[in-house]
Amino acid sequence: MAQVGWRGGEFKRSSNYLYDGISVLFGRKGTIDKSLIVNGKFWTVDTMFYSVIFENSIAEYIHGQAILFPYDLLSTNTALPSMVQEDLLQLGFVIPPVDEQQKIANFLDHETAKIDTLIAKQEKLIALLKEKRQAVISHAVTRGIPNKEQPNAP
Repeated sequence: MAQVGWRGGEFKRSSNYLYDGISVLFGRKGTIDKSLIVNGKFWTVDTMFYSVIFENSIAEYIHGQAILFPYDLLSTNTALPSMVQEDLLQLGFVIPPVDEQQKIANFLDHETAKIDTLIAKQEKLIALLKEKRQAVISHAVTRGIPNKEQPNAP
């Protein structure tokens, strides 16, 4: 996988990008367990590490492994979870041949897309159930609670 770097600084004085290409970013402060993929020109602040993806590696595959890292073991014991570069560099990546990495990355993309679809459907169902809940409360407050003896109770 490769080099992990960090560079902070003031954005308003930056005239060049830190990196141009595909990279996996690693949280350094705060959400250290949330890696993400970026592609294009970017710079980071002191809360992120970036990676340089070597030719024999696929960023989506690297990201898939990064999700599994035990970041809690690397976190400092402070109010704001933090990770130092030396600890991040101790984590190893398993790098199979590129065609195998691509198959794994494709599989993960396909399966996570299915999961994302299921999550979206569940979120829609939750929204509908909240609407139903509100309607039941509204009906009970404005029209009373129906029962067998009085279907339209006051």
